[in-house]
Amino acid sequence: MAQNGTTNPVSQLLGNHTIKILRGFRIVLPAPYRLFLQNSFVLTKGLERNLYIFDNQRWKKLLEPLSKGNFLNSKLRTLLRYLAAHAFVITPDSQGRFIIPKALREFPSQPIQPGDTLIVAGLINWLEIWRIDDWDKTINDLRANVSDIADLLANIHNRQNDN
Repeated sequence: MAQNGTTNPVSQLLGNHTIKILRGFRIVLPAPYRLFLQNSFVLTKGLERNLYIFDNQRWKKLLEPLSKGNFLNSKLRTLLRYLAAHAFVITPDSQGRFIIPKALREFPSQPIQPGDTLIVAGLINWLEIWRIDDWDKTINDLRANVSDIADLLANIHNRQNDN
């Protein structure tokens, strides 16, 4: 539900938007994403030298199976250090502005600086924030491998239909 008690019309995070880092390491969350995320969200390191934004419900779902894992499992501890120890609960102002925490500014391939151009991309259930040069490289790599990716998805779909 949206804040005013109505059903939230935004059910997926789609598209991408180009933004600039403002003075003080602030960014403005694009308007189409604000309704979905509502009052606060989690910002953490991504797996490809980017940043992830999760709504609070999705973040809890992501961590739930991890929190039930055996802490003696070194891979689990490593993943939790990577995601959870670098996660920040962010509450943007009324215009969708927030500050990227210092621990996350230096994570992409090059440190983020005021004036830099970033891409905020919607991936249905979460957002990714990329330096524009890293995004362009990722998209070019995707274009070069899109047939292989489509074949993989077709195989997964076929296996699900066989069951």
